[in-house]
Amino acid sequence: MTSVASNEWFRRVWTVQEAYFAREAILVLGRSQCSYSALQSYSQWYGDITLFPGVFRARGLILDYLVTAFEKSPGGRTRDAFRFLPHWLSLVRSSNLAADQRDTVYGVLGIITSYWPQWPQFPVEYKLSPAQVYERFTKYIVRQTGTLNMLEPQYEEKDGSTPLEGLPSWVPDMRCAKVQDGISAMNAKTVSLPALTRATTGSAVDMPTLAQSGDGEIRLRGKLIATVGSPSSRELSHGFKALEEWMTALADAGLDFPARAFLPIPGTKTNILGQLIDSVDVNGRAAVVLFLTSHNRLGVAPFNVRRGDYLVLLAGLDCPAVLRAGRGGTHTFVGRVAIEGVMDGEAWDAGKDPSDLDMFVLV
Repeated sequence: MTSVASNEWFRRVWTVQEAYFAREAILVLGRSQCSYSALQSYSQWYGDITLFPGVFRARGLILDYLVTAFEKSPGGRTRDAFRFLPHWLSLVRSSNLAADQRDTVYGVLGIITSYWPQWPQFPVEYKLSPAQVYERFTKYIVRQTGTLNMLEPQYEEKDGSTPLEGLPSWVPDMRCAKVQDGISAMNAKTVSLPALTRATTGSAVDMPTLAQSGDGEIRLRGKLIATVGSPSSRELSHGFKALEEWMTALADAGLDFPARAFLPIPGTKTNILGQLIDSVDVNGRAAVVLFLTSHNRLGVAPFNVRRGDYLVLLAGLDCPAVLRAGRGGTHTFVGRVAIEGVMDGEAWDAGKDPSDLDMFVLV
């Protein structure tokens, strides 16, 4: 069974929708055959007691997710489901292979349009480069959902992989993971489940501003709430594995906590710290950093920030973003962070007209 589940069919992007749309998927091996659902059930049992191929288990998760996250999400196939779409897309590209890296988009369009048939068809154009396809697809999802959940920075990988040429800072690198490199490479391509935060109280992207975006950029409305004040701490192991390491970093950031601070103490920054760590994406990355804002608020990020980086609330994004100033008034998208005192909409003007917010041009 291990050799069957290791077959390349289970790793190809295009076969995800083959299995999904089939009324009754049958696997045939020589003169033997069984239903796809039977093999999937067997893998769930067998995977608990031995090392069943991880890629096959991931395929089962991808298909199950379409029902558990999209079909049964509160509100149906609306904003609640949109929050999970980037995570599902990342599961596909983190555990599958594609001879053409544009197929990480084109290979799942059938499934997406089956869930949201009212959306206009995304054009399939193989004359475009992978970076162009990823950029246009990201804008397409932003435009259809009114959210910025698709925005994902290109984290600096430690596996020596080359960044995709021509990819803007805010567009996710949708190339498939190097599955042969193991779980760590797959995790690095996976976008974490969305945190239950409402920093912008469920706001939507301002469509007239988005429509002004040119190639290689995206124009958004938002609010500057602070800048990074203290330099970020050294990278820290998450999970509170190294108490002394965290104590030193907290002191470096200007926060002198007693050793007992790592126990949740209601009403203190220690309790807030645990909540913030739960709100940031540390999946596939073994470290987080702490920083203080220019307003002396505690922040947590899964990447290094710099003194003076902008901390911005963008309409359509449920958590604060770090933007770095570029040329000509543009900004690069550094990533999402968690900041105490703003994660539930405390710093957002819910009734304000979007046109009254600041415009940010991300490149």
